[in-house]
Amino acid sequence: MSLKFVGDYLQRDAGTISRYEAGHFPVRRGDLLALLSLFGVSEEKERNELIQLCEESWQKGWWDQHREDLGQNFINVPWIESRAHCVNNYEHMVVHGLLQTRDYAEALVKKRAAPGTTSEQMRRWVDLRLERQRALAGETPLEVASIIEESVLQRPVGGRQTMIDQFEHLIKRAQQPNITVRVVKTESGSHAAHTGSFVFYRMPSPYPDVANVETIGGALYLEGDAIGRVLSIWEDLEEEALSEADSISLIQMYAERI
Repeated sequence: MSLKFVGDYLQRDAGTISRYEAGHFPVRRGDLLALLSLFGVSEEKERNELIQLCEESWQKGWWDQHREDLGQNFINVPWIESRAHCVNNYEHMVVHGLLQTRDYAEALVKKRAAPGTTSEQMRRWVDLRLERQRALAGETPLEVASIIEESVLQRPVGGRQTMIDQFEHLIKRAQQPNITVRVVKTESGSHAAHTGSFVFYRMPSPYPDVANVETIGGALYLEGDAIGRVLSIWEDLEEEALSEADSISLIQMYAERI
């Protein structure tokens, strides 16, 4: 079925249909109902789930006002975090954004900013990163299970005090019932996560679980069967990582010795 055919059916131009298809613009409810009829979607549960997704896609989040700063790719992150039940993340380079202090985040943003980036842009990026952390509190806080490599504790980001504050922040966050932080010791050797950092989001119905894998070209989002490999790697990491208590003791040791 061509874009032109669907556009003629909905009485929309091909550009609108293309934006619908690419996810650049939410589908209007009336158009969705027409599309469900066109494609023969009659099963009540499936129709209701699609209608629910359509209605939620029109709801604005705090991140929408920062769309220009975030970019189309990254704006998916706070949207997913706002709906997820649980976030499992593995980091081999730096502390995950949900667990960073402001100074640590600022140091990272400055290092990674492209030439010509203004100080105001960098400030907004840091503010946005910290704003995401609101999901960690409240009546139904986001559950976070973070596994980091010991090298994350060894890699200087910012100055000495920045690292001490970040270590103490990790220890404090790990005391929350919805957050766990575990460390994979360097001496553990190679393991299944040698390909790099990733985040796995457990989503409520009707959303599918999704994984975010960082690549040199940007974030890659995985769903469906592709999730299986990510889950297998996560299970391997859970076996390799220190216990929660031993991990906190190790972080405390680094805080005292830095």
